[in-house]
Amino acid sequence: MMYPFADIPYMTNGKYITGAVNMYFDTLITDSRSVTSVKHSVFIAIKGQRHDGMQYVHELYAKGVRMYILPEPPKGFVYEHDASYHIVPDTVAALQHIAAWHRAKFNIPLLAITGSNAKTIIKEWLSMLISPEYHVTKSPKSYNSQIGVPLSVWQLHEHTTFGIFEAGISKAGEMQNLEKTLKPTLGLITNIGSAHDEGFADIFEKVNEKLLLFTHCDIIFYCKDHEIIAQKLIHQTERTFCWSSKYKANVMLNGRHTNGNITTLDIQYLGHTYIFNIHFNDHASVENIMHCITIMLYFGFSEMSIQSKLDNLKQINMRFELKRAINDCYLIDDTYNNDYDGFKIALQFLHQHALKIKKTLILSDIMGNSGNNEALYRQIADEISMNKLYRFVGIGPQMYKYQHFFRGNCQFFADNESFTNENNLAAFSNELILIKGGRVFEFEKIVKILEHKQHRTVLEIDLNAIIHNYNYYKSLLKPTTKIMVMVKSFAYGAGHLEIAQTLQYHKADYLCVAYEDEGVSLRENGITTPIMVLNPSQSNFETYIKYNLEPVVYNMSSLVALSEFANSILKNIAIHIEIDTGMHRLGFMQSEIDAVCREIVLNPLLHIATVYTHLAASDDPELDHFSETQIAQFNVCNEQISNIIAAPYMKHVLNSAGISRFAQYQMDMVRLGIGLYGIEGAAIHTGKLLNVSTLKSVISQIKHVPKQDTVGYNLKGKLQRDSQIAIVPIGYGDGYNRLYSNGLGTMLVNGKIAKVVGNVCMDMTMIDVTGIEAKEGDEVIIFGNEQPITYLAGLINTIPYEILTSVSERVKRVFYTN
Repeated sequence: MMYPFADIPYMTNGKYITGAVNMYFDTLITDSRSVTSVKHSVFIAIKGQRHDGMQYVHELYAKGVRMYILPEPPKGFVYEHDASYHIVPDTVAALQHIAAWHRAKFNIPLLAITGSNAKTIIKEWLSMLISPEYHVTKSPKSYNSQIGVPLSVWQLHEHTTFGIFEAGISKAGEMQNLEKTLKPTLGLITNIGSAHDEGFADIFEKVNEKLLLFTHCDIIFYCKDHEIIAQKLIHQTERTFCWSSKYKANVMLNGRHTNGNITTLDIQYLGHTYIFNIHFNDHASVENIMHCITIMLYFGFSEMSIQSKLDNLKQINMRFELKRAINDCYLIDDTYNNDYDGFKIALQFLHQHALKIKKTLILSDIMGNSGNNEALYRQIADEISMNKLYRFVGIGPQMYKYQHFFRGNCQFFADNESFTNENNLAAFSNELILIKGGRVFEFEKIVKILEHKQHRTVLEIDLNAIIHNYNYYKSLLKPTTKIMVMVKSFAYGAGHLEIAQTLQYHKADYLCVAYEDEGVSLRENGITTPIMVLNPSQSNFETYIKYNLEPVVYNMSSLVALSEFANSILKNIAIHIEIDTGMHRLGFMQSEIDAVCREIVLNPLLHIATVYTHLAASDDPELDHFSETQIAQFNVCNEQISNIIAAPYMKHVLNSAGISRFAQYQMDMVRLGIGLYGIEGAAIHTGKLLNVSTLKSVISQIKHVPKQDTVGYNLKGKLQRDSQIAIVPIGYGDGYNRLYSNGLGTMLVNGKIAKVVGNVCMDMTMIDVTGIEAKEGDEVIIFGNEQPITYLAGLINTIPYEILTSVSERVKRVFYTN
């Protein structure tokens, strides 16, 4: 729906500044990365704890955005003559008011879901279960915040017949804003847990705050087994509809019986007994499905209809996953469903990804559409055209029917089989491929074909945790202190391209690599952030000029060679001077400083970007005197340099532990390394950091081995009891250290500790799962939240760095973000 920008004053408070008239908008932007269409887009500049939207206004103007909702701009802000501006006291409140204005146009059932857990999974499942009887508009992914809710509501359109939206809060006083934005007619509260407890006086205040979402609801759905929730709603029976396995309720779960992977639910409603079979047996999934069944019974779905829909219900991946694929490709795996709103969010994710390779979309028919198919597919074609994709593949009868709307490098197939049979998938090369499809199209088969190395052991990298840790360290610094982030050694095993592009978006000031080939790889994949190279090669200076890399200089021979090279090509070269203040690794000694300065003064083509030193023991309080001595010596050396060289340069001494323990020495910049990856050597801020990496595998086989038999090479694993032995496809060839052999190492199977039995092999490790409920195919955690890297490092008397960097590149990396 299109609105005049001049109507914004009627939607929210503020003042209207215009240099252009007759502008109309249908798109709201709060993230500069998500801009795909600029003609009818409004950018709302929101100031967060870490980022200020005002920083992106001129960048977006250059891209063509001409409508803005801004806080009071700083002095000297330039209003462009052909753009329109609305200035408001609070841009988040303005966003909510605009969404509320849009919401008021729709007289439809709108279900708001809140609670501590399971909001997203219930929303996704319920939207599948009530389609196609209803055309559902829902929150993309887990958009449930003060910003996410209004952006979700904005997705309502003329074909919507049912809305399902999440609402999450972290402190008292937030829910009223979301209620005014959503104006739900129906409500569901899932449960109450410990999430965000710090934002409330007690659990009762938290429940009261969440229930404010339902102030004007006709019906509130809940589970009566959650006694605190039931207690709060006990006097509202005329507008509640509940289920229970313990107490009298509208819908009674009289029993559940599990047989293999099938759980049978015995349900009573309005005097009738319903028997439903589901493909889940864990308690959380059963509870989530019961919420869905309760709502479906309320809306009059038949027993046969509910069962047929439950038969097709599958586990949902709640995150975008970036996987390495064949022929230097990457995959964004988003194959659990495909509706129009989800398609647009996924397309934005593809558009904003910084990997400088060709971008391709494989898309199925849009599911759950009950409106004008011709208009829908024309709109999809326009969205794809605006994103300037390298290749588009449409699969499904509707895609095939409306292929004439699409332009450019496009291919269409009536079904998945036609695509995989008729196309040589090996033709995909150096592409970032978004695979987005409804469950019925089984796009997971395409993913399986394209995935790189079908290794069942994977290293999962949480990009949200990377951002959290980066922002946390940033919060410890003065506003003027810059951050250099270490992405050397394959970003500590995490994958330097993906980490670098995330850091670039979040405005890291510098990146640091060990060797020039790492820097070249980053440049070739779209990284423009300054890059310092720790160990430059004297034989390859041309690379530094070609790719704009900045070498560290640590001895006179390399300084002289670099100076001669600069003179030979008559180009300026930025360099970093490393000083050895006691680490006695690389770096100039204090006695060499004058000679270094003379060489630089003689060659004006050499420009000092930074001068730094490395602390040898910043994480050890018992050696603080040594760290202080190093810093004092560094200051003396800098005074020598500044007395000779007038040009300004930056100084830095602190690494991750130093940031935590020596805040008074932040200087101009700090170097963030292991802390970014959730490991805090100083043990001061550990509880504030998030785990980034999870190494996991699966059980390939389980066998019964009798007492006194042995397991593995050299008969080292002698059993003291009859045992269940599970084989896991990870070994020292994958980076799982052989020192974990013979009971020293442990893995987690279904939350239980299983010890390593016998010697770790090159490609496999055997673990004892006796007494653990386990089966072949079950997930095994090597390290992650439940079994930290620091624990594994301690078992073999090493450091977390070694554990992280040892994970072999043959182990598939999966990058994800919610």
